[in-house]
Amino acid sequence: MKDCFGREIDYLRISITDRCNLRCRYCMPDGMSGKLCHEDVLRYEEFLRIVRAASRLGIRHLKVTGGEPLVRRGCPAFIGALKAVKGIQTVTLTTNGLLLRENLDALVQAGVDGINVSLDTTDPQQYRLITGDSGVGGAEEASAALLEAAKRGIRVKVNAVTMPGTDVLSLISFAREHPVDVRFIEMMPIGYGRLFPDSDNRRLIARLAEAFPDLEPESEAALELLWEAAGREKAFSFAERHSLERITKKHGEGPAVYFHIPGYQGSIGFISAVHGKFCSSCNRIRLTSTGFLKTCLCYDQGADLRAVLRDAGPDSRPGAASDSGRCVKQTAGCAERTVDCAGPDRDLQLEEVMRAAILKKPAAHCFETPDQMTEHHEMSQIGG
Repeated sequence: MKDCFGREIDYLRISITDRCNLRCRYCMPDGMSGKLCHEDVLRYEEFLRIVRAASRLGIRHLKVTGGEPLVRRGCPAFIGALKAVKGIQTVTLTTNGLLLRENLDALVQAGVDGINVSLDTTDPQQYRLITGDSGVGGAEEASAALLEAAKRGIRVKVNAVTMPGTDVLSLISFAREHPVDVRFIEMMPIGYGRLFPDSDNRRLIARLAEAFPDLEPESEAALELLWEAAGREKAFSFAERHSLERITKKHGEGPAVYFHIPGYQGSIGFISAVHGKFCSSCNRIRLTSTGFLKTCLCYDQGADLRAVLRDAGPDSRPGAASDSGRCVKQTAGCAERTVDCAGPDRDLQLEEVMRAAILKKPAAHCFETPDQMTEHHEMSQIGG
């Protein structure tokens, strides 16, 4: 379906857990705050019910996230169940890679369409500093797992958060030798991310353009980003040598813009929420592990779908009180109605609640003015 700004909303990110086996310094360096109780988190059957309603509204692409989704038992089987939902075209997974190899057979059997591995550095010492990993070999394990997934024919992407000192040249080596895309994601001012205000992909793009004079933008948006980061001379030089229509390549359903380095098997992508704002083409909504449907990371507005499923009251966000045992009165568009909480009527209500939330999706985020943000949960609570 389209929101009130005419954007086609066809992509849903699903956080199936707030738990994680790492303590990244930009996410939850001090451990989990407000750890959820087991009963607060949606059951797989509840997630599937929401997804079936979402598919009837036009959702076609799903991303399973966490926390770390593979710490939740049954994640690969759940992905298989999502793949079976009528109307769903792709189901992908984002993971830190530490449990990936032991789950790879099950994920392949489930039919996962792609795997994103979060890996901010290949240097073991830096990895431990960034992730808080007290074990040995975390960077090596994640690297080995993503390469094994690529060998199995899975579409693999590496996600690295842009921070001061990000070693772009080391990370993009994955794309040189393997059909793996490497993406750099600007830090968003959410939770501990507020402590890293210098995250700017334009610096990385300028470094990349300097190191690789033949760097090829794969879209008009990438060409514009090259112009802004490296200057009009670089952009004009490329435009004179190539036709954008010839090289434009689709890498997925997300907002990344991509560049190709001649001789590399994979591409280099940039997700620049702050310095390359892409709100006008945003096609996504998010579902937290507690069943709260978020329409924008920047704001706390959305819809409590757990309440619809369980009659649990008005708010299933972390720390919110519940009020069990009653139906929910929901306004959808101009019509207000109380829907029977059983069976097909409940599914109809799910659709109506989701539709109403999507129609209220904000025009744009306000990351450039963080004091106007109304979302104050940590990223681990919202979902990656």
